[in-house]
Amino acid sequence: CSAAAVAAAVGAAVGQQQHQQHFAVAGAASHHSSQNLMLCPGNDEVLLVTLDDVGSSAIKGWNQACKTQGRPEKELKLDDCIVCVNSLSCNSAKMMKDSEGVLETCRFDHLVSLSPRKFEVTIVKTGDRILGL
Repeated sequence: CSAAAVAAAVGAAVGQQQHQQHFAVAGAASHHSSQNLMLCPGNDEVLLVTLDDVGSSAIKGWNQACKTQGRPEKELKLDDCIVCVNSLSCNSAKMMKDSEGVLETCRFDHLVSLSPRKFEVTIVKTGDRILGL
């Protein structure tokens, strides 16, 4: 799978995120929070980090280990796309299966994620001009 294919898959997955079925990676946490993260297949090629009522204890443990072991760049955040797990890429089903073990054992070099850039655009229309969109 080429870098261009991964980039296209990430873009498509982020765009389709709200329409995907969610799957928990590990056991449920004991409380509800707006910051409960979990993984779901973004499409056939990437996994997405999304919000859930319960969340994944594996992701919570991973993020805590990232903080305590000095690896903050590996912490998973909302809307991150996981593009490689255990050297597997471009196969979200296999990556989903392997992700639980990688997250629970905190093997930082066995998981590659990308954080999409977020930006805001403001368009100001004056008078009766057509925007051309």
